[in-house]
Amino acid sequence: MAERWGEKIGWIAGWAGSFLWVAILAAILGWRGQLAGAALGGVLVVAVAVGIVALAPWRHATTPMWRLMTPLLLLAAVAAVWALRYFPGAGGGGWGPWWSYLWLLPLLGLLVWAGRARWSDRQ
Repeated sequence: MAERWGEKIGWIAGWAGSFLWVAILAAILGWRGQLAGAALGGVLVVAVAVGIVALAPWRHATTPMWRLMTPLLLLAAVAAVWALRYFPGAGGGGWGPWWSYLWLLPLLGLLVWAGRARWSDRQ
């Protein structure tokens, strides 16, 4: 990890930090005694950890970044559904109106921004 270590730390710490809330909510569920939700949250955290390592761009130097990021962004969507299921909104619960999820659209910008860039492009 000596060369390009800043980028490697950015990949690992960035994704791990993005999913830290899942681990915190899973711990809260465990403390509340909602073991099924806590276990599902734990499975999500493990899946993300495996994904972060397995999809690391330096391991797949010629794969476009959007292909490496897509599974992790899908896990973020799964985590959002999990959170909505076990932590209903403060406004009385439920899924809410469809337009309240439009804020998720900027996540797709990550795929556009990363585009066809590859780890090997900057060697």
